[in-house]
Amino acid sequence: MAEPATTESPLIQPRATPLNRPQPRRLFDRLPAILSSTVVLIAVLLIVGSYSRVSQTWDEPAHIGTGMEWLARGTYTLDLIDPPLPRISTALGPYLLGSRPSPSMAAHRVPGDVNPWAEGNRIINARPNPQRVLLAARLGILPYFLIAAFLTWHMTRRWLGPWPAAIATALFATCPPVLAHAGLATTDMAFVAMFLLALDRLWRALEKPSALHAFFAGAAIALACLSKLSAIPYLALCATAFLVYFFLSTRTIPRIRYWAIASVSLLFTVWAGYHFDIGAIATRDPQTQVHLQHVLSRLGPLRLPASILTNHFPAYAFVESLRTASYMRAHPPQGYLFGHLYNGGLWYFFLVILLVKTPLPFLLLGIPGIVLGIRQLWKAHDGYALVPLAGIVFPVLVATLSHVNLGVRHVLVVYPFLAMLAALSLLKLQSILKRRWAAYSIAALLLGWQLASCLYISPDFLTYLNEPASPYTGYLCTDSDLDWGQDIGRLSVRLKQLNVQHVWIAYSGSADLNREGLPAWDNLQKLEEAHPGQHVTGWVAVSETWARWYPEQYGWLTPQYRVGTAGRTIRIYYIPPSNAETPHAQ
Repeated sequence: MAEPATTESPLIQPRATPLNRPQPRRLFDRLPAILSSTVVLIAVLLIVGSYSRVSQTWDEPAHIGTGMEWLARGTYTLDLIDPPLPRISTALGPYLLGSRPSPSMAAHRVPGDVNPWAEGNRIINARPNPQRVLLAARLGILPYFLIAAFLTWHMTRRWLGPWPAAIATALFATCPPVLAHAGLATTDMAFVAMFLLALDRLWRALEKPSALHAFFAGAAIALACLSKLSAIPYLALCATAFLVYFFLSTRTIPRIRYWAIASVSLLFTVWAGYHFDIGAIATRDPQTQVHLQHVLSRLGPLRLPASILTNHFPAYAFVESLRTASYMRAHPPQGYLFGHLYNGGLWYFFLVILLVKTPLPFLLLGIPGIVLGIRQLWKAHDGYALVPLAGIVFPVLVATLSHVNLGVRHVLVVYPFLAMLAALSLLKLQSILKRRWAAYSIAALLLGWQLASCLYISPDFLTYLNEPASPYTGYLCTDSDLDWGQDIGRLSVRLKQLNVQHVWIAYSGSADLNREGLPAWDNLQKLEEAHPGQHVTGWVAVSETWARWYPEQYGWLTPQYRVGTAGRTIRIYYIPPSNAETPHAQ
């Protein structure tokens, strides 16, 4: 690929080579790296500081339980909706502390035998200090944040230079949605890191084809696929765009042997991720098995080898995961936006959620950066601008078409690429102002603003909405964008402060409430299901998600009864007995 000419693009500095790379001689030359490291260190402190203050969220037990199966039993059958890599990371800490699968896992053979959430809760609560187990699980995700921050710096530095790299890293590391999911034992932060790595290695393999680059590209793509299944469509579209660009630019494509090396590396790494398991595919669903047998019957002499392959398939659990994911796309869960619960997906959901969950300084630089990136690619013939553009456009497009509107975490991968383009905006601003100090002052102001937002919202990064959107928090989002069960520990503390002896609870989360130090409690959700319209008296706690999703059930809890909030997501009410429509049921 031809290097962009500096006469055509004054914004882009020539990429450094071993011959022309300047050696740092002064403190100023080291300042970008110092700034990046300092901001990342602050981010790590904020993440670690949130561990003890944020209770377990909905999906954490399932990830811990499934990862523990991989580590302790060498199988991966408990829950196939997500690949194993981040789950192994979340289970590693508890495993080193001595946690092991439950005895019921010994007889476990097929999905559904053991509930992954129940298994994860058993692992968390089996130790004397459950919070320590959860902390160990969350620490397993922290390295992925560090990898993602490093790759953001590395890729931006190679493209734009050291100071833009520092700006991009700082924007990424102080983005509240990033910090929120970097502090949880879930899959999203791992996918951000591995998707970044895959795009970086893929571009490198196409830019300078070699056997070594092809090998690392294949392995990196496999790691992304082992982090989340959405890597498959994301990377397929990005790779296609890269191939088209290089073909139009150089009229060549990599040699067949490089494709072969990358393919072998990819397949072997995926197989290793599933413990080199070999098994039968499509055997757990009778309808799919009937369809498979029908297909095999039409293969004639190839029926026997095809049948042997389907019953002895490497990484068969990966194929089962794809089938499970396709079912979820065909039957998407309910979504919530603008105060309404809906079925299926909305084409504008992820655009809205990115606009309200992204800090304003990030948006002020990132949105113009997208326009400038397109200009760099189209007019300045700077091919590397395609990397951040593809890293934003294709994930948002695929997530929108999937109709699974489960929150910003499904497009969390766009943030490092948006940070790269935001750095490009600052370069453009510097060229317009023609004064470096002015551009640096604006950058410092915007970064200070975003860092202040992080410090203000800490540790409640999950609940973050930017300044224009924050007054409408519950109207705009729920579930993993606001209330993921993370405040149940604070509810326990708050009820003790109020000297509550009994409470009715409608809780959106996966924690075992009997292990959360609550006073005597009853399940308000079950009461509503058994006796619709029956109201209770006394103390009532309702998660924001249920209150927003089901106003017909909880609308009778009017503001006049509201006492306060546990954290930011659980409403607390007190209904005097005289206001009850029915006697207080015990």
